[in-house]
Amino acid sequence: MTGLFSVSAGAFLAYYIRGVVFISLYNIAVVNSRKLLNNIEIIKNVARCDKICAVVKADAYGHGAVGIASIAEPYVDYFAVALVEEGVELRLSGIEKPILVLIPVDYESIERAVLYDLTLTVDCITDAIKINDVCKKNSLSAKVHLKVDTGMHRLGFRVEDAEKICGIISRLKNVCVTGCYSHFADPECISRTEKQFAEFMIARERVKKFFPSCIFHIAASGGILNSSRYSLDMVRPGLLMYGYKPFKSDVAPVQPILKIYGKVIKERSLDKGEGILYGNYKLAGECKIAIVRAGYADGLRRREIDTINNKCMDMCAVKNDKNADYICVFENADIVSDKERTISYEVLCSLTKRSRIIYED
Repeated sequence: MTGLFSVSAGAFLAYYIRGVVFISLYNIAVVNSRKLLNNIEIIKNVARCDKICAVVKADAYGHGAVGIASIAEPYVDYFAVALVEEGVELRLSGIEKPILVLIPVDYESIERAVLYDLTLTVDCITDAIKINDVCKKNSLSAKVHLKVDTGMHRLGFRVEDAEKICGIISRLKNVCVTGCYSHFADPECISRTEKQFAEFMIARERVKKFFPSCIFHIAASGGILNSSRYSLDMVRPGLLMYGYKPFKSDVAPVQPILKIYGKVIKERSLDKGEGILYGNYKLAGECKIAIVRAGYADGLRRREIDTINNKCMDMCAVKNDKNADYICVFENADIVSDKERTISYEVLCSLTKRSRIIYED
């Protein structure tokens, strides 16, 4: 519960009343659209790259994939998701820009992915042949990006196999290679990153012999912060777009775009020595308490210095001297992750599961 502050129900609901149906005990997650677009502009300037692939996997890191993509679409060139169903959700919401599925798909999902015009990842010959076979049976053609393993050893074919693999894929009539990418394992480490980049540049030359018009990309948020040299044809910001950095850096002054408000469902005036919530906790003095509809089942970490005692699964207790009806229970993932000895990615992805997300102008 970082930087605790509150708003009155009248002001809050009047501001967000336009076409929004509130579920009374939902938390309200507010995403600042202007900060999002400003972050995208900062990323473009730092990367010195006009082509942006906005990473909106995991429900846009908890910010709402459909909402984020709808706001960002005029300002980016691609979207990236992890799963086919995440891409389908974007298509059904009206998103038209190319959507890259980062995880290779299983056989059963290929036809659905291609029908929704999703770009698939190919990290081995088997993937390419499966995609080609399904498309051939259904008179379809699939767009794919090749994934090269430059040192992360998670997905992708090795650089030394690039020509052999590209030669085979180039003969598949129902597969169209439109891009090629890799991923930095440790962008904060210059020497390791440089080694991976050099490997990718070798792969790039080999792939271009077969697919001269495809786009090449390797820099995600960490690579963007590291050097604009890594931008190539396109960059893939994820965490940066939402206002955070994978490691400490003075580059790219992005701002967090999400705040979460919990509804006050009960007020109590308690005396010194009385308990509140579980355990043997005793109040140090007389206190006006607000019971807020936000707990660790909502992704709020259990240990927080700004709460009184501790959180329950669905509720927490805070001081409420201002008689607020909604109280801000989250505004900065970096502060929370530092306290919890975790990372901002983990904090963000769990926060809005039981929140009504609203996008302010």
